Amino acid sequence: MKTRHLSIIACAVLGLSFFPPFLTPALAQFELRFTNTDFLIWSDAGPNHAYLVEHATELAPAPANTTWTPTIANDHVPGVALGAVVPPWAAADRGFYRVQAIPRGTITATAAVSSTSRFEMQLVFALAGVSITPDFGVDVIRMQYDTLDARNQPTLASGIIAVPQGAAGARPLASIQRPTILREDEAPTASTTQQLQAAALASLGYVVALPDLLGFGDSSGIHPYVHTKASATAVVDMLRATRSWAATNGQALNDQLFLAGYSQGGHATMAAHRMLEEQHADEFTVTASAPMAGPYDLSETMFDLLEQPFDTPYYFPYLLFGYDEVYGFMTNDSDILQAPYDTTLRPLFNGQNGGGTINAAMPASTLPADILQPAYRAALTADPNHPLRELLRRNDLFDWTPMAPVRLIHCRGDTTVPNANSTKAFATFIANGAQNISTFTPDAAPASPLGHGDCALPALLDAVNWFDGFLAP
Repeated sequence: MKTRHLSIIACAVLGLSFFPPFLTPALAQFELRFTNTDFLIWSDAGPNHAYLVEHATELAPAPANTTWTPTIANDHVPGVALGAVVPPWAAADRGFYRVQAIPRGTITATAAVSSTSRFEMQLVFALAGVSITPDFGVDVIRMQYDTLDARNQPTLASGIIAVPQGAAGARPLASIQRPTILREDEAPTASTTQQLQAAALASLGYVVALPDLLGFGDSSGIHPYVHTKASATAVVDMLRATRSWAATNGQALNDQLFLAGYSQGGHATMAAHRMLEEQHADEFTVTASAPMAGPYDLSETMFDLLEQPFDTPYYFPYLLFGYDEVYGFMTNDSDILQAPYDTTLRPLFNGQNGGGTINAAMPASTLPADILQPAYRAALTADPNHPLRELLRRNDLFDWTPMAPVRLIHCRGDTTVPNANSTKAFATFIANGAQNISTFTPDAAPASPLGHGDCALPALLDAVNWFDGFLAP
């Protein structure tokens, strides 16, 4: 069947399959059929595609008006295999099925951003008070690429890559995940500060990828804050795009891959590491990762902060609105948030306001939970299986078994993202049988506790020094 689009439709009735005649012009360029063993089978759309299976009970006369429901949850990743098991024979699931072939990691646009000489990089390090000598100047390139949005639909994302100038031989690849941002002008593709951080690592010889993550740069919609799957897929697809760019621009890469990120970037680093090892081991092998000061234990360590005075209370509505982008659990903000927060908070997360502005709109008590409706708050506190607490558990990242070395870097004086996130992850990794797991506490000396912001630079420097020990000769 000759077709033009990357979606296909079949009808499942009593174990049979057929293609309705009126749909023939819209069929895809590959075949779909049901078998009597409950398999939905389709042919290959090409490399780096995900296949999302969707179901509809009926087809509308106008195809765009048909309501399609994914057969997987939004925090699961569409399959990459050519056949996915689906249950079409249950009475409630008979009807129509569609497979979308979604491109992932394909470059759609690039543009030069900046070129910094080795001497200029020396000045950057000197002004920052960092005793590192760069080996290379750096070129920064803006990249747009295909990925999945928070609900597994095709979307565009963006980021930057930083490349050492004139570096001979194959270079290691590093993905750096940014910390929490709120404004569009803080995204890596817009922020010279973020770009300089990537350039700093590139000046030491790494090819560096730094994704904007969903909701920033070329990606529309609300940012799905600290959502594990959405963070990981954006990172993985940025790595694919970076590897493709290197292959077509004469930049050889060796087989080493390093991951690092601070704060939200620590969570995204952990999410990407897990996804790479569990779902993309045939494409990438993680050499080492350094998650720094990340909220890996959302369901307990971070949840406990809701009823305490908190220095960054905007984190909580940021998470609520971001998870609503994925799960759609807030039918009306007033069902969960009490006045005036049910009308004042969401509009502030528009990419134009910083943390100070949103914190000022939060309760004067600085207790994040004070924005909640009393009944919702009481249920959330009392019920360990409350739906929101279950969503938090689904995005925890402390209970798995890394194969590559991991260095958990976290300051003991951090009250914004408490060190307990890292100590719990370390203990669980070891209990699960993981090897080569280490920790580092930059403010280990009792007299010098460092807060969340002050810990960032010493944490990053330690990560770079640790990575150096793995570099291929």
